Amino acid sequence: MASQVEAKDALWSAIEKLAKEAERYNSPAGSVMLRDTAIAYRAVVGGAQPGSMVVESK
Repeated sequence: MASQVEAKDALWSAIEKLAKEAERYNSPAGSVMLRDTAIAYRAVVGGAQPGSMVVESK
C-alpha cells in the first residue's frame, strides 16, 4: 500500500498531466478539463471544495 506522500505525489503527477492535456484543447472540453484539474488540486491541498458548506476565514 502506498504511503500518504506517495499517493499525494501520484495525484500531483496526474493533475499536471491533465492540465498539460487541457492546453491542447481550445474548446469547452479543455475548459472542463481545467475545471476538473482545479477541483483535484483543491482536494490534494485540503482546501474547501466547490459547493462546500465550509467557509474559510483569513
